[in-house]
Amino acid sequence: MKALLRKTAIALLLSASSALALAESTVHVELNTAELGGAGWLDLQFNPADGGTPPAWAELTQLGGFAGGADVVLDGDAASTPSGYRIGNGTAFNAVLQGVTYGGVLSFNITFSGDASALSGSRVSIAALDGNYLPLGVANSEGLLAQIDWFAGAGGQGQAAISTFDPQIASVTAVPEPSSFLMLGAGLLLLTSAMRRRKD
Repeated sequence: MKALLRKTAIALLLSASSALALAESTVHVELNTAELGGAGWLDLQFNPADGGTPPAWAELTQLGGFAGGADVVLDGDAASTPSGYRIGNGTAFNAVLQGVTYGGVLSFNITFSGDASALSGSRVSIAALDGNYLPLGVANSEGLLAQIDWFAGAGGQGQAAISTFDPQIASVTAVPEPSSFLMLGAGLLLLTSAMRRRKD
């Protein structure tokens, strides 16, 4: 009976953690802007592939290196939050233009919300602009530093394809989700249980 209860608890734990993995994914963005210099704008966009893309959101938090009181322009389905910004993909163009002084390291997390079908077809782009909204950098004509494209992967889970157009400036890495730690813990629990049975 105890073994059955243990297996049921583990199954419930795994199913709950997989649902969390579907619902949220986080990436950490770090921009070394030393070679850009001067004042300008960081252009952060979250746009759908077409008008039929289901709703999804990109939450920008843990902003580091940004000056307090800097100018901000919100466009489309973008809003300020107590911890940063929230950009939806509800209109054709959704953006946060954050006033910055280039020269240091800028960092932030982006957490995406929505199921796989909602995220699929949505794109986040990060671009560096000068004070006149003109593209900076030589990697491409739009000033793009990085881009994250969402698509439906195996098993219906949303997956991100990360492109860094200027690796000297931009670094984008996945942040382990709580669900990943939950699954790891469940796996260790199973392993420990199997080892105890062998000893008995």
